[in-house]
Amino acid sequence: MAIGQVPAANSPIVTGDGQTPSSAWYRFWASFNSAPGAAQTVAVGASPFSYTANANGVLIVSGGMVSAIAVTRGRVTVSAGVIAGAIPVSTGDLIKVTYSVLPTMTFLPN
Repeated sequence: MAIGQVPAANSPIVTGDGQTPSSAWYRFWASFNSAPGAAQTVAVGASPFSYTANANGVLIVSGGMVSAIAVTRGRVTVSAGVIAGAIPVSTGDLIKVTYSVLPTMTFLPN
């Protein structure tokens, strides 16, 4: 279950004793108390380089000579409007970075 993913509507909140949270709801509430994952260095390939987010988080692009960053979610692609900085992403988002000098990229999962 992803962080904050609500259990099914028909999932009981407590077990038969009326006080102990059911396992689905326990995992839901516990997920908010988890530490975020460690920073991940992204091995940048040839330009234009595409990165697919494997979790919700932030992709940080810095350095190099970047000319464009685009984000694709589903069938919609939009310009990030920046050539460096922190780009919030959701699982499955595709980020395409076009550059002439290799940038540094780091992914920070939520």
